[in-house]
Amino acid sequence: MKNTLIKIIILSLVVFFLVLVFAEKSGYLKTKEEKNKILTEEQIEIFERDIAQGKKVDINDYVVDNYKDYTNEVSNNFYRVSLKLEKGVDGIIKFIFKGASRAVVD
Repeated sequence: MKNTLIKIIILSLVVFFLVLVFAEKSGYLKTKEEKNKILTEEQIEIFERDIAQGKKVDINDYVVDNYKDYTNEVSNNFYRVSLKLEKGVDGIIKFIFKGASRAVVD
């Protein structure tokens, strides 16, 4: 049983390593960074062109905000529930440790 567990762990690590190597070689990890770099270079070129033409420039015209809000009613409700659960569990843990500290001090 011990040997089987060790073999499973080693096999899992090897598979995980191979997946990471494949992701690196295929360029999967660099795609987002490369898109941002190209977008930034394009915005710099436009900025420089506008300055050369003597146009009035505002930095907000050249900064592209790619933020997307993926929240919806379900995720907001789960978030509210998780905050209430966190508050409840936190209170229970504090109550338990206060009782334990009183027991140790007494």
